[in-house]
Amino acid sequence: MKLIEAVMGLDVGKVRDYSALCLIERWQKYHEYPRQHIEDGDPIYHLKFAERLPLDTDYTIQKQFCKMAYDQAVNDYQVKGKNGVKVKFVLDATGPGLPILDEFRKVIKPVQGIYFTSGSEVNQDGYKYYVPKKDLVTNLQIIIQSKRIQFASTIPGLKTLQDELLTFSYKIKDSGHATFEHWRERDHDDLVLSVACALWYSELGFKRLTGAQMAMGAQVRRML
Repeated sequence: MKLIEAVMGLDVGKVRDYSALCLIERWQKYHEYPRQHIEDGDPIYHLKFAERLPLDTDYTIQKQFCKMAYDQAVNDYQVKGKNGVKVKFVLDATGPGLPILDEFRKVIKPVQGIYFTSGSEVNQDGYKYYVPKKDLVTNLQIIIQSKRIQFASTIPGLKTLQDELLTFSYKIKDSGHATFEHWRERDHDDLVLSVACALWYSELGFKRLTGAQMAMGAQVRRML
């Protein structure tokens, strides 16, 4: 197995919601040939870090905390001799919007934003992705059910994340299908959402979108 990339996911807290940050690693098995490397099977993900920030944490402090966590992750991979591993960063920009996304991009250049839509297709406008809500939930379900994600036992927020995942699973079973609104209705699901964003971006968001999808993304942005 080879470490391909690391992705940090941030759910920016709204009123009476926590903000949550996570770090996942994407590992992939390859067949080695003289002139090429061919992927073998689906990637495996390792959740290395997950933490909630205190309620009502100011956006400026959140930005500083995320900057420190990002720089620490980059430094850790360099120390381990894995300079080729890129650390990416994605945040849920649906609630806070473009101003907060751009503020984070001032200190963390690779930041990409995800905006959840009720549509059926993923579209891109530069560093902004417009993602159907059901796609995020479905991707998370598939990875968990296929046991392609592993959790480090030393994660500070592991117990909270496990509780959130359990609540999430019950809601999906009760509704009979993936309804994002039902998921976010009452309970705090901040850690789950941060992980879901990171997993979606690593699993699907890295794929090159067509010119038509990128053009549609610009049109979607103007409508929001």
